[in-house]
Amino acid sequence: EMRPTTRARATVIWIGVALLVIVLYLARHALAPFVWAVITAYLFHPIVAFIQRKTHLPKQVVALAFYIVVGFVIYSAVVNIVPLLVTQSEQVQRQLIPAVLRDIDSWLQQRKAVDPRFEQVDIAAVNERIRLFGRQAAELAGTEAVPLLFSTLTFAIEVFIYLFSSFYLVVFGPRFMQTLRDAINRKYRREYDRLMTDVNSTLGAYLRGQALLVVIMSTASYVALRILDVDYALSVAIATGFLELIPLIGPWTAGGIAVTIALFQTTAPFGWSNTTLALVVGLIYLALRQLEDAFVIPLVIGRFVHLNPFTVIFVLVTGTALAGPLGLILSVPIAAVAKIVIQFFHAKIVARSVRQIE
Repeated sequence: EMRPTTRARATVIWIGVALLVIVLYLARHALAPFVWAVITAYLFHPIVAFIQRKTHLPKQVVALAFYIVVGFVIYSAVVNIVPLLVTQSEQVQRQLIPAVLRDIDSWLQQRKAVDPRFEQVDIAAVNERIRLFGRQAAELAGTEAVPLLFSTLTFAIEVFIYLFSSFYLVVFGPRFMQTLRDAINRKYRREYDRLMTDVNSTLGAYLRGQALLVVIMSTASYVALRILDVDYALSVAIATGFLELIPLIGPWTAGGIAVTIALFQTTAPFGWSNTTLALVVGLIYLALRQLEDAFVIPLVIGRFVHLNPFTVIFVLVTGTALAGPLGLILSVPIAAVAKIVIQFFHAKIVARSVRQIE
């Protein structure tokens, strides 16, 4: 019986890994539904497993019922919220942007009267550039009608792949992970379990925490904006929640959007000026940010992602350049997992050999 040597086995394994990496790189444009399926499995699996333990029903039945409930909630949100968001976006284009341009034009005219340096600023050119951008966007929508139809068909196929893959991972994910574990040599399984526990803790806490953080920050900011009677409160609140997915940059961007709208809207509540309203909105967003850092993140996400700000910015830029919006969302947790794996193998490499003396 022919048995391969240790070096031959290692060579075959590394060749297989290299081929797998090449195939994944060549097919990277088709991997997005599977990546979203993995994210969904991390979000849904603990809930489905909890319900299954309490009801003792088959996991497939629990998962199917859970998907139906989530689908109904999403459908209700789309039917009731999306038309309002579309209306508010149209109002921003028709009312807010022209009002902001008028205010800027008025301010520039006042500054020109007292400061000659502002004479070179031509607000008409800026207005014309904005109108030109609007016309180009409309023309592009017309010329891209046929490609948009094919994109819609492709999107439908990707949604089907995503739903099937996520359902499979929610139901059979643990069995799939157990199959991978069984393929490993017995003497390495304990270390494999320890490594995968750290990885799953980091990914699960981050992804589930970010999803809950979106809901919390959207709700809190919507309540505050409605009390202050800020225009487009729903749209700004939803944008605030999803911008929380972008570490460091997202929360400040959300605050800037809310302050800008408060500063340029036509009316202000409680007899305030727009400047006072904008200042109060800015202070509220700052307070929400501090509460988030002090209470929400430690309780919801925990301190699993230990990355310094420079690393976070670097991986955000790199992930966005490589994978677009998906890379923007996943770059930080992937970097955190990479750090865990590197630390694990670094500890193995630098560890001293254990000598036994008989």
